[in-house]
Amino acid sequence: MAAFAALFMTVFPNIAEAARAVKADVSFDGKKTFFLVRLTEVTEQPRIFLMREPERVVIDLPDLSWEIPPSALPVTGDIKNVRFGKRDNGDGRIVLDLNHRVTVSEATVKPHPSVPAYGLLRIALTPTGKKKINLSKKTHIPASAVAKRPGETLIVIDPGHGGRDSGAISPGGLYEKNLVLMFSRDLSKEINRQPGMRSVLTRNSDILIPLEARAAIARKLEADVFISVHADSIKSGKVSGATIYSLSEKASDKEAAALALKENLADVIAGIETPPETRDVAEILIDLAQRETNGYSYTLAENLVAELRKVTPVNKKAHRQAGFIVLKSPDVPSVLIEAGYLTSAADVARLTNPKARANMARAVTKALVRWHKRRDLKQ
Repeated sequence: MAAFAALFMTVFPNIAEAARAVKADVSFDGKKTFFLVRLTEVTEQPRIFLMREPERVVIDLPDLSWEIPPSALPVTGDIKNVRFGKRDNGDGRIVLDLNHRVTVSEATVKPHPSVPAYGLLRIALTPTGKKKINLSKKTHIPASAVAKRPGETLIVIDPGHGGRDSGAISPGGLYEKNLVLMFSRDLSKEINRQPGMRSVLTRNSDILIPLEARAAIARKLEADVFISVHADSIKSGKVSGATIYSLSEKASDKEAAALALKENLADVIAGIETPPETRDVAEILIDLAQRETNGYSYTLAENLVAELRKVTPVNKKAHRQAGFIVLKSPDVPSVLIEAGYLTSAADVARLTNPKARANMARAVTKALVRWHKRRDLKQ
């Protein structure tokens, strides 16, 4: 039987046993509560969201089975109970029942430090008294925004983060939310100079907007393009240069997957409630219509890289793909621009230099104009 199993795995190497949760622990250090689960393999990163009344953290992992008896689950700190169930699609769902509201500062699956072949799900919770934002409320639409006019090309620019979500912070104390707003304003002005083109900013001040509401603004206004602007930090200070991301449920590389996870957790970390129904609808909308949209997004990303390369340093892998929530509009081509990385002194210098930002804004606008003309010719 063992020989047959070995032969089976040789012939069908991509068929693997589903991940199993075999051990769990809950600890509290006086400030944060840590929920740790040992998995029999390193799985995909978790999908996580907050729910209220009662307060819960919900964690979904693909094709996960649970082998931990209730008696083996200690509870302490913010967690009063741990539950597990299987979803209709086969994914495992872990529910952390809470004593009070929390924010999630970490939610990752990494190789287990003492058993590298195994995976370790690590969740860090911090209690909060901050008021939460419910995504089910009416979508925020900028007061100055109007829907696309006949014959007009409308570009929605989304400066990342905002409000209590500062985003990345440079070694010198500069906030990502402020730097990307400056660049987004420069880009907006440049686009508005083009005949027949108009731009709308999802935020023009220091406010917090839920991730899915940002893309909803573009759909509500019937935009032609949605551009999310960021300037993240990377542990390796050697990473620098502009990077363009387009949507793919399968990330192009580990770095892209890690960045998408970080950005997708922004709502949870900021304490924004995202009902699971909204997540499910987002998944359903990735259908044949979005495949066409994704094709346009991919081409736009390639055009952006080509133009940016002429005026500013770009990343070695300048066009990457990952599953960013803000890019999941089914009918609006969408890209995410990493204008630079705040862990790179050279990038910070460019993002704080008005001339350098203007050069990048002109390059992005030129790519938009060229891409849109070619798209019109094909329709």
